[in-house]
Amino acid sequence: MNEPLLKLNGVSFSYDGKQVLRNVSLELKCGEIVGLAGPNGAGKTTLLKLMIGLLRPDRGRVEFTGRAGARSIGYLSQHAQRIDANFPATVRDIVSTGLYGKIGVLGRLGASDKDTVESAVRAVGLGRLGEERITELSGGQMQRAFIARALVSNPSLLILDEPTTGVDLSGEEEFYKLITRLNKRYGMAVMLVSHDIYALVEHTDRIIFLNKEVLYDEKPSGLSSGKLLKMLFYHKHPKGTVERLEKGMRLKMAGAQEGGK
Repeated sequence: MNEPLLKLNGVSFSYDGKQVLRNVSLELKCGEIVGLAGPNGAGKTTLLKLMIGLLRPDRGRVEFTGRAGARSIGYLSQHAQRIDANFPATVRDIVSTGLYGKIGVLGRLGASDKDTVESAVRAVGLGRLGEERITELSGGQMQRAFIARALVSNPSLLILDEPTTGVDLSGEEEFYKLITRLNKRYGMAVMLVSHDIYALVEHTDRIIFLNKEVLYDEKPSGLSSGKLLKMLFYHKHPKGTVERLEKGMRLKMAGAQEGGK
């Protein structure tokens, strides 16, 4: 898990002369689950585009060091589930499109490709729904289908942008359990972009808090009440969340200590 996967060194970026990111330096490591938080307008989406390679920095460097330097990144945007209600594609059809980078848009799936698709569909718990139309799934099921689509390219980094938007509380808990399982099964790093600070404290190894620059980059157990308050101020979380966060961190630390015995 300690092997570096992606590095940003002194990265700055501007749109039409307006600076969006300023001297951002961070590192992602193989196999870790990292949370990315920050207020609206903090530059999170721009940062993701720089990491994926859709943008080039004005200054600084973005270096992907995983898998011999190949940029192997799976990305699920917060708008991925916006599909026309009459779209006829099945779950397997959608997941198969994740292989277009390998076989081309007009290419045919070989036997090994079909096995890869089936494995991803089953990994996200949709094995019985493979032939269902994607538009007939619930929000949580559709989300799983698009995660499977990202998995078929065998990414070393999976980026999920606001993945629990529109998902109820029970669905959120199942989602985070799924991500933990996939992280262990595929050995990939995961970056979760979310406004839910509590969920990031509970379910990530490290939290990066961004507001045009990196304000914090720490393990959840290392975040002080003052830092949590600042994060919550930006995100306007309900009263009592700080106490809830601190309790969650104490339990997490106790569990880690118990596991180390």
